Amino acid sequence: MSILSIDSLEHAVRGLSVAQQTNLGLEISLPVLLPDGDFIGVTVVEDGDGFLVHDSSTAAMYLASCGMKVGESRKKFPGLVARFGCEVSGDRVQRHVKAEKVAAASVMVANAARAVADLALELKMQANFDFRKVVAEKVEEIVGKRVRFNQEVRGKSGRIYHVRNVILDAALKQPIAFVEPVSNRSAVATHFTEFYDIHDAMQELKYASVYDDNSDIRAADMNLLRQVSDVFAFTESEIRIKRIANSEGSA
Repeated sequence: MSILSIDSLEHAVRGLSVAQQTNLGLEISLPVLLPDGDFIGVTVVEDGDGFLVHDSSTAAMYLASCGMKVGESRKKFPGLVARFGCEVSGDRVQRHVKAEKVAAASVMVANAARAVADLALELKMQANFDFRKVVAEKVEEIVGKRVRFNQEVRGKSGRIYHVRNVILDAALKQPIAFVEPVSNRSAVATHFTEFYDIHDAMQELKYASVYDDNSDIRAADMNLLRQVSDVFAFTESEIRIKRIANSEGSA
């Protein structure tokens, strides 16, 4: 059994950074990741008496690819990149340095670009919150006082979950259905685990997963969720939730 040496580890880590000459300048790929897992690259070009290190607008383009309006979020860029000693020019994250500082500046620019790209996570969190709110409002619109929000439920494993929307029977005494919003693919696995555990403990209830029509959820994700619940798009939610609410006693 080989023992990992300091030299081999150092060599492996250094190997994660790759530099190459292009017609745009010296491009460096660094082990700093965008939220989607891609490496962030920086470009180095001569600029006056030094060098300009920039991200080629990578962070701004990533935000645009996630559906963010870059113009609205641009006002946040300066504060984010200033922590790394960088500035913003147009949509580029950049830093001007002397030759001996290029390596360190490359790392700082990459991390500053990552900080800007992370704004996409804020958008995702807001979208998740907004979809949960929309589904809750739709359930309440349909069943009125029969809905309870964020109720604690214990699964068969003993784990406690917070079910977003619980529909009660007509007497308002017992739950008859759990309705959960699934805003995107990243929520599918967690949601499946939750309903699988709860269903084992409360098999007599109905379970519904409502997904966002505009999300990145795929057919395979829906097939997985169908193992533990009824699955339908938000655009179908009115008729499907009514059907669930009116099915009391037929579960």
